[in-house]
Amino acid sequence: MPTKKFNASTQHDSTADLATLETKVAVDSSADAASGTDHRPASRGSLVLAPTARFDGALFNIAEKRPDGPVMSGLVTLEGQRVGLSAFLKSPDGKKQYLSLSMGEEGSVHYYGKLFRVDGKFNDTSPDYSGYMKTLPCDGETDYSGEQWDAAPQVQVFGWKRRSADGTARIALSASPRTVDDAELPL
Repeated sequence: MPTKKFNASTQHDSTADLATLETKVAVDSSADAASGTDHRPASRGSLVLAPTARFDGALFNIAEKRPDGPVMSGLVTLEGQRVGLSAFLKSPDGKKQYLSLSMGEEGSVHYYGKLFRVDGKFNDTSPDYSGYMKTLPCDGETDYSGEQWDAAPQVQVFGWKRRSADGTARIALSASPRTVDDAELPL
């Protein structure tokens, strides 16, 4: 059975890029800044994406793309910390294009997922993109079987096309658990 392994060569998070993205996200998320959210990237090894996780963030186009590098990068707020997120455009033969997502900081645990364009939106407020993040921590040393990968819990991710304050295009992201616990509802 094939295994999936973290590949450090697909990462994209230089300090300068993260600083620029933090500035863009801060401009677009002034409510977060007013609420006291920590805008520093997560410390190494501290990232945990639980099946009950919720996060918000944004992906921005990368001006100077590298071959096999990400086409978009940004930040998400997870448990009060800003975490880097990269998106790689994938075009499987004869299949629907999607963005392959990689969340995590250099030298720390990463989580992976996919984001697809939504065909046939119900209304103007419906998301333009839908996908997921798997909750399996990838540290570069752990290999997962295909069964483990397929059975892993996932967090549902939605995205909306938006225009930033500086006029650039972005994807605003929001993620929430796929399942609802009985304790979350009165009935």
